Formats: sequence, C-alpha cells, structure tokens
Amino acid sequence: MGAAVPRSVPVTTAALAVAVALATRRGVLACVAVLALASGLAQRSVDGLAPPLPHAVQGGMVALADDPRPVGRVGVAVTVRYDGHRYDAIAFGRAAGALRPRLAGDRLWLDGTVRPLSARARRTAATRHVVAQLQIAVVHDWVPGPVVGEAANRVRRTLARGTTVLPATDAALVRGLVLGDDRDEPAATVEAFRASGLAHLTAVSGENVAFLLIVAGPLLRRLGLRGRWMATVALVAWFALLTRFEPSVLRACSMAGLAATARLTDRRAGPLRLLALVVAGLTLLDPMLVRAAGWWLSVGATAGLSLFTGPLARRLPGPRAVVEPLAATAAAQLGVLPVELLVFGHVPLLAVPANLLAGPAAAFVMVWGLPAGLAAGLGPPWLARLVHLPTLVAVRWIQLVAAVTARAPLVPSLVVLGLVGAAVVTVARRRRPVTSAPP
Repeated sequence: MGAAVPRSVPVTTAALAVAVALATRRGVLACVAVLALASGLAQRSVDGLAPPLPHAVQGGMVALADDPRPVGRVGVAVTVRYDGHRYDAIAFGRAAGALRPRLAGDRLWLDGTVRPLSARARRTAATRHVVAQLQIAVVHDWVPGPVVGEAANRVRRTLARGTTVLPATDAALVRGLVLGDDRDEPAATVEAFRASGLAHLTAVSGENVAFLLIVAGPLLRRLGLRGRWMATVALVAWFALLTRFEPSVLRACSMAGLAATARLTDRRAGPLRLLALVVAGLTLLDPMLVRAAGWWLSVGATAGLSLFTGPLARRLPGPRAVVEPLAATAAAQLGVLPVELLVFGHVPLLAVPANLLAGPAAAFVMVWGLPAGLAAGLGPPWLARLVHLPTLVAVRWIQLVAAVTARAPLVPSLVVLGLVGAAVVTVARRRRPVTSAPP
C-alpha cells in the first residue's frame, strides 16, 4: 500500500521508526512505519525517473541490463544502463547485427541519440526504471561483463547451442521452460499459451527453483548444516542471475534462500510467513515492483498455493497422486484469478485441466533441461539430437495441450468448468466435519 502511493516522506525518519517498532515489538507502529517508509522510497524511485533532455551520445559506454530481443524482422531492442540511468535502446541494420549476439552484462561503446518516451510508454517502462529511449546508430566495440555474469552467459549460450538441433518453435519453448527466455517464441505460440492458462510455464518460478534444488539435493545432503545453507544460497543466487532476475525469479529465489536461513537458525517458517517477508523486503528494495503484473501473478499464485492447496486436497476424493496435483493447480489458479480479471480482462476457462495435462511434461523439461541441455551444447550434433529426443516429445505434448485448450469452444468450456465447480462444492459440503453436541 505504501509503495503504491508515493509521498515525500523522510526516509531516514521512517526507517528509524521501523527499527524502534521492531525493537519494542509494537505491531501497529511497525505497520504504519513500514507503510511510510515504502511510500517515501517509492517517491524516490519516481523522482529518479525524470526524463533527461534529448541529446546525442558519442562513443558512450553502456551495459546491457537484459538480453537483446527482436523487433520486427530487422530490429533489436534491449534495456541498457548509461550515465546512471536505464534506457530502452533500439537498433536497426548493422547496429542491430552487432547488438543481436550480445547478452546481459556485456558492455558496448556506441553512438546514438537519447529521445523521450511517449506518455504511455513511460508508464509501462516505469516498472523497469527506464527513463528514455536510446536510438543506437553505430556499435563500435564490446567487452564481456563481470566474471560471474559472463559465466552465466556462457551457460546460457551452451544451453541455446544445444537446442539448435530442434525445430525453431520447439527450441524456443525449451529455452522458455528452462531459462524463462521467451524472446524467440512465435506470436501464435505465445497467444495459445496465454489463452490456455499455460503462459506461466515459460516464466521461471518457484517450480524451477524447487526442481533445481531437487537435482542438487544429493550433493547438498553431503554437506553440514552451515555448508548446506551456504551452497543453497549461492545456488539460488546463481540461478537468479542465470534467469535474469525477473520478478517471479526474485520472489522464488528469495523464498528459497529465506527458507534455508530459517532452517539454519531453527526457526518456524511457514509458506505464508516466508511470502509476507519476501514481499515486504523486495518491495522496500524496489517499490516499482508493485506496478509489475508479473510480480502480482507470482505473488498471487504463491498465496493461492499456500492458502487453498491443503483445504482442497482434504476435501477432494480420489487417490493422492491425482488429488494433490489437482488441488495445487486449482489453488494457484484461484490465486491469480483477481489479477487476470483486473489486468487482462479474461480468465482461461480450461486452465486447470490444461495445467494438469501439461504440468508433468513441463516438470520433466525443467528437470532434464539443465543437465541434458549442457551435454547437448557441449557435445556433437548427434549427441544433442539423442539427448533432446525426450525433450522434443515433452514440448510437443505441451504445445498440443495449449493448442487444444486455447481453441476449445466457449459453451463446452463453460459446461466443463461448471461441472468441476459443482463437484468441488458438493464434495466440500459432504466432507465438512460435523461437531457433536457436548454431553
């Protein structure tokens, strides 16, 4: 609430009030002080978005804040850091050709022109702290970024090289499932995934982090408690760097790191408490997150899972192997329902069955993708084809589910949705516990 309403609040005073409230365990004072602190920090962020005057850039050094993405057939766009600000850079022709192979963290020397954004573009770009547009004319030279970032880029390039043996659409989907890199996905695929409620699969989330820790589990369990904590925090931090610190990545990796810390300190940490702490902490660090729809979806899905999975699983009949995935899927959809209605104006009617059908295949690709993708990228083409044969089968199944559920007629979809809802309500009523009268 504080971050959503920026005001000129003295940040130092608000931070001191937060410290006093926490030290004295004054709950109401802590809430008011944190609200004021978030509001003041949000105002600072808004003040930092004041657009610079149009001017030319000659031989300026910029650092790429994300990976270049295609614009039309010949253009390339990327967010860059220059002169203490962020810009939406765009290039065409030879400049685009020089920019296209680069990745986040790389540094370039270029010529260009700074231009103001339109009012609508400014509102959209504010969540990424972008202040203006940089039209790139010439790229002179480039150097890799910091060592850790360059190591992550090498892993991304290796994984991408391994997918070149697959058809273009399948390769793009594999990169989306494993790395959250959806830059090369065709528009038809993106639309089908959105209409079917599967778009979250190509955005790295807690599921990816959980599978990463499962794969690393045999090694982590060999370490002591403190060593396991250090390795877990380092692993999720590296994964966040690898997947570009998207809002959903920040939420998932922060919760994983906080859960590991709670275990190290022997403290109770339920999922709702972890979510609340992460949301509060990250919002104070970056108040602009409250304007990002991806952040709302990630938080909403996690809240839905935490609140509704248990109650739904206890009330639904059937074997646990079916009930638990069904309950988790329905809970996540309930969590994102308000955002989908308010932001996108529609709800995928068959999202629950689509996720139940596509979920196991997506999970397989997420688990298989990193180790198998690295082997495919480092080995010869025949090995890459062999390694990615099960990957290809899985992504084709996911695309089939997305295509069928996205094109399902409205009336049958409503009938299926109504029957599922009626069944859930009926079961919930029948299995409601009956309290006996006291003797």
